[in-house]
Amino acid sequence: MERTWTARDAVYRRKVVYTGYFMVFIFFFATVALLLIGGIIPLLGMGLSAYGIYATYVRKSYPRVITIDGESIAFTSYGTKTYTLDKLEMFCVRSDMGGYQLFVRIGEHDGAKGRFWVTPSFFEDSDELLDEFIALERRVHPDSIIVKRSRPAK
Repeated sequence: MERTWTARDAVYRRKVVYTGYFMVFIFFFATVALLLIGGIIPLLGMGLSAYGIYATYVRKSYPRVITIDGESIAFTSYGTKTYTLDKLEMFCVRSDMGGYQLFVRIGEHDGAKGRFWVTPSFFEDSDELLDEFIALERRVHPDSIIVKRSRPAK
C-alpha cells in the first residue's frame, strides 16, 4: 500500500523555498560587498549562503513529498529520488537535539546524495511518518543498537 506525506504548502514555502531565495540574495549581496569593501564578513556570508543554496537546490535535502510503498521510498524536492527498499544497505534516522528535525541517511551517502532533513511538523500525520521511518530502519538494520533500544519492553 502506497502512503504519501506532503508538507503543508505555506509552511514549506516559508521555511524552505523563501529561505533558499534569501540565501541567494545574501550570496549576491555578500559578493558585491566583498568586491566593494573586502574583508572577512562578506566572505563568511558568501560561504554560509553558498552552503544553504547547495543543500536546498543542489542536494535537495529538504523533501516536500515523501512516498513509501512496499517496495520503495521516494523523496521529492525540486526533483524526485527513489530508493528500492530491497537494495538498501543503509537507512538511518537520527533526531537533532531538540527533536525538531530528523536527519535521514539512505542508500549512497557520499556527502552529496542520500542525506535528507525531514521536519515532521511540516507534514500531516507526522506520527505515522515517524513510525514508517522506524519500521524501515528495523527492516534494513534489525540488529542495530539504536533499533533494539527503540523497541518496546517485553
